Amino acid sequence: MSGRYNGVQALLKEKNKLANYVPCAAHSPNLVGAESVKVATEIVNFFGLVQHTYVFFSASTHWWELLNRENKLKATLKT
Repeated sequence: MSGRYNGVQALLKEKNKLANYVPCAAHSPNLVGAESVKVATEIVNFFGLVQHTYVFFSASTHWWELLNRENKLKATLKT
């Protein structure tokens, strides 16, 4: 990716002189995080559950409103 004259950077600059080049090192923390999460089954299952829950509630404005109303009620009762 970092080939200055014949890599992705050169191709991007050829197409658009204003395009900025981002070195691969900037993306490596994301890759490390994604790969490390795959190691622990519990973590994968937890974030899968969080993702499914978010998708379920965000798919419907009715369910999203019920979730928000429930959270506001619990926050009010705790204080």
